[in-house]
Formats: sequence, structure tokens, C-alpha cells
Amino acid sequence: QASADGRIWVATNNAGCAVFANNTWTTLNTGNSGLPSNSIRALAFGTDGKVYFATAAGLAVQDGANWTVYNSA
Repeated sequence: QASADGRIWVATNNAGCAVFANNTWTTLNTGNSGLPSNSIRALAFGTDGKVYFATAAGLAVQDGANWTVYNSA
């Protein structure tokens, strides 16, 4: 899925999310980001510039370098 800034985002079932920008792939996962799970069920881009990740462990919202997780914990 492409974001408004031209980055390509690929959600995976068990390895987080891969992002292609500036001819480079970067992986977001539980070890290097605020994702609460590596199982990404869906992702969406808000008009506010945030990226929304529906994961197996709740909703994660990325706002630049900041992450907010919404779950039962």
C-alpha cells in the first residue's frame, strides 16, 4: 500500500511491516518500533499524517517517531 508521501508499506502476518523509501527497505517490528505484535492485520494512513496498524495485540498509531498502542492492557 502506498502512503501519500510515496512510501510503499507491506504488512506481514508474522514479521511486522516493511517500508520502501528512497530505494531502501526498512522493517518495523516489535524489536525496533512501537508495534505490540509482528502480526499486522491491516494498515491505514490518516489525513493527519499518522499511520495506523491493526495488529494481533491491538491498534498501534505511529506519529513520526512516537507510537501509541491501544489494547486491553
